Amino acid sequence: MLNLQLAHRYSKAFFLVAKEMGKIEDFGKELKLLVKELDETPVLKKYFSSPIIPTSAKKEMAAKCFDGEISVPTMNFFHILIDKQREPLIEEIAREYEDFANKDEGIIVADVTTARALKGDQGDKLSARIHELTGKKVKIRPHLNPEMIGGVVLQIGDRRIDGSLTTQLEELRNELLRA
Repeated sequence: MLNLQLAHRYSKAFFLVAKEMGKIEDFGKELKLLVKELDETPVLKKYFSSPIIPTSAKKEMAAKCFDGEISVPTMNFFHILIDKQREPLIEEIAREYEDFANKDEGIIVADVTTARALKGDQGDKLSARIHELTGKKVKIRPHLNPEMIGGVVLQIGDRRIDGSLTTQLEELRNELLRA
């Protein structure tokens, strides 16, 4: 719980700096890049998470790894996280930052779960339909669940619409058993 609160505070502070500088999208991409690089390089992630390694060594490593890939403000932010031993929170901070950016731009995120990847313009059509219903810009975040027979499960915030064939078959089964 404390970590979520800390991540929220750090992401909000960095978002406000980004907004003031007019770099919301740029800084968001850089945070995603940091997370991606750390996820793809477990040794590096372990290095930055280690409480034994001095902060000065971590900052040098960050400069070597990310120099030219992220801007000075983002590097300074990462250095602050290192100084405060909050670098393990970078993933949650990036997630929270994206939420702030989406709210600022009036975008809602729709988690779409399907059995197979959306093809062609299916994502665009779904996004347009959700836009018609909500009146907001929509960002689709696709998820795959191979156990689904077919259909779509849509999650927008705390609202869930289950249009999966599995659920429909279960409802039909229950209806037939009641009759």
